[in-house]
Amino acid sequence: EIVSSVPIKGCDCNATKIIMWSGRKAEVHEIDLESGTHSLLSSFETAASNIVISSDKPNESAYLYMAVEGKIEVANLQGNVTRSLPLGEMEGNPLLLDMHSSFLVSTSTRGMIRVWDLSKAKPDSKLVREFENEGRKLGEMTSVRINKGGNRISILARPLAPSQANSQAQSSLPDTN
Repeated sequence: EIVSSVPIKGCDCNATKIIMWSGRKAEVHEIDLESGTHSLLSSFETAASNIVISSDKPNESAYLYMAVEGKIEVANLQGNVTRSLPLGEMEGNPLLLDMHSSFLVSTSTRGMIRVWDLSKAKPDSKLVREFENEGRKLGEMTSVRINKGGNRISILARPLAPSQANSQAQSSLPDTN
């Protein structure tokens, strides 16, 4: 059982660490796999609305990818920002994040999806596209996941309210009535 000193808005984990955040503060806990115990590794201030932690790889440091206004900040486990991944002006702010292997997927407040390949020294944006079909927004994304190869994305979305859709939205779910 892990008790956090911050109200938990979200969490993510890898094999040996858990990050929890509130939108104002984040905590990183380290888990001892032998004993099953945990300890607070770091605590820091952050305005991030979403955070993912990279996987534990032998001889490599884990990093945090934090969704903040207009960009994704890359930080060490103490919250010190080492670089940032900018979004395009038309994308809005990052909203949802997921990471698997060396691939990061982000969604934005303006319904954009971006996939980053982080395996290179300079991160490469593999895909940028709008969550729409034939010019119609498909819905409000609520969850996004990416596979290990970076070539498949899973999106959960809810239909847009009529006022948001301007009577043009399509739901990706069939009407059962």
